[in-house]
Parts: sequence; C-alpha cells; structure tokens
Amino acid sequence: MATSEHVIMQNEALVALALIAALELGRTVYAEGTAEKDLESAKLVQILHSLLADERSAPEIKYNSMVLICALMGSVLKSLHKEVQDLAFLDVVSKLRSHENKSVAQQASLTEQRLTVES
Repeated sequence: MATSEHVIMQNEALVALALIAALELGRTVYAEGTAEKDLESAKLVQILHSLLADERSAPEIKYNSMVLICALMGSVLKSLHKEVQDLAFLDVVSKLRSHENKSVAQQASLTEQRLTVES
C-alpha cells in the first residue's frame, strides 16, 4: 500500500507501519527475525527513501515517512538501521528542513537529530 498511486492509501500504510514499529519492534524481535525479514523483503527502507526524495510526494507522506524512519531507528532491527544509513537518509531529510510545510520541516529536524544520534 505504501507504493500505491493513491495518497490516502500510502498515508494509511505509513501510519500503520509506524504504529507497529513503535509499539512492537522496540520491545521484541519476532520469532527468529521474521518481522525484520518481512520488512527487508518488502524493501520498506528503499520505498521510504524514494517517497522522501520525490518532490511530488504529498506533505503528509513525507511527514509519516520520517515518523516511520524514527520508529525503525528506535527498534531493535539493526539491519534496517544499516539500510537507513547506507541510503544516506540524512542528506534527503536535511533538505526537508526548509520544506514549505511547517510540520514537514519540524519533523525533518527531529528525524535529522535521530539519524545523527544513531550513526
């Protein structure tokens, strides 16, 4: 759903994934890393990167993508942390600090701080 052409479906997927990441992934690793493997095989980190880099992405998509990145970085899923660092999210997020939407700009600052601490 995060790659849907419909903004509302993208947004719903991002919100759901952020909730799952914040509530569950920080506490436990599912049976033998299943959640981590599922997220990796879904190419979640690459999708988030492209949503943030795409100038056509709606502000709420950018905002919720950054919320999800922060939730993933707060989880115990180290391979996803590495993917985030390898894809240079810091560069993409830094550019969003000057976004015209104040919520996006504020979340970009918070996300940038989180990424800096985690690297």
